Amino acid sequence: MKGDHIILSPSQNNPKRFFPEELIPNMAPPHHLRLLEAPEADYFTAESLERFFAPHGAGCTVSGHSNRNGIRLEGQPLEFKPGMNKSIISEGILPGTVQIPGDGMPILTLHERTIGGYARLGVLARVDVDNLAHLKPGDPVRFEKISLEEAEKLWQEKIRLESFLIES
Repeated sequence: MKGDHIILSPSQNNPKRFFPEELIPNMAPPHHLRLLEAPEADYFTAESLERFFAPHGAGCTVSGHSNRNGIRLEGQPLEFKPGMNKSIISEGILPGTVQIPGDGMPILTLHERTIGGYARLGVLARVDVDNLAHLKPGDPVRFEKISLEEAEKLWQEKIRLESFLIES
C-alpha cells in the first residue's frame, strides 16, 4: 500500500559462488542445436537433409510467426521424397521435436504441444531443449545430427556439472 515501508537488514554469510563457464549456454546466434533422428527422417530427400544439416550452410532462421506451441523456422524448405505422406497419424510428441509440415518449413515443438501430426525429422538432444528459450525472430539456427549415445553422454555431463554446483 502507498506509504508502506519494508525494512531490510544486510545479509550475512553470503559466500561467493561462481558458475562454471561450461554451464553457461552460448546465447549468441547462430544457435547450434543437436538432433536425434526421428521415425520419419527418411521421408525427405538426401539433398534437402544434407542442406539442413550442413555445418556452415544457410541453415534456418527463427520466424516471427512462432508462438508458445512451437518455434517456426524459415529458409529453404525440406523436400519430401516423391510419394511420401506429408502428415502422419497424430500421436504424442516430446518438447524439442522437429516437425515438418507439408510446406517443408520446420517447427520446433515446445512444452505446450503434446500431439503432432506432421512428419518428424528429429528430436533435440535433451541437453539442448532449454536453449530454445534463447531463440528470437531473425536468429540463425544450425542443426547437427548426433547419436543416442552421444546425446546421453552430453546429458550425463550436464547432470554431473550441475550436481557439482549444488554440492559446492
